[in-house]
Amino acid sequence: MSGIMLNFAGVTATSVPGAPAIGTATATSSTTATVAYTAPANNGGSVITSYTATSSPSGITGTISQAGSGTITVSGLVGSTAYTFTVKATNAIGTSAASATSNSITTPAVIGQSAYTTAGSYTWVAPAG
Repeated sequence: MSGIMLNFAGVTATSVPGAPAIGTATATSSTTATVAYTAPANNGGSVITSYTATSSPSGITGTISQAGSGTITVSGLVGSTAYTFTVKATNAIGTSAASATSNSITTPAVIGQSAYTTAGSYTWVAPAG
């Protein structure tokens, strides 16, 4: 039936938001990274309340509660490890599909970190500073 438009008074169709656009991921320390994102064009008819970045590997997350574009800090990463990230948007209806995957970053080594792989007695002198 062409040309007929149905209007239901007081009913608004809403859905989960579209996927955010991924920006640049940056290692900021041996245990943290920031992930930039841009809000999706489609919020699903409901205000976006938060964004969550998820690391690969390990599935470590960082969340920011805001409606617009921004940067998320992800903490709890491991030094000397390569990571990529995706971002999802959440509104009152639910959570979007994941963004594309970010660039790969490698967190720097922890200063003074050592790994001992052979049993025995060891001594270690902490670096200055």
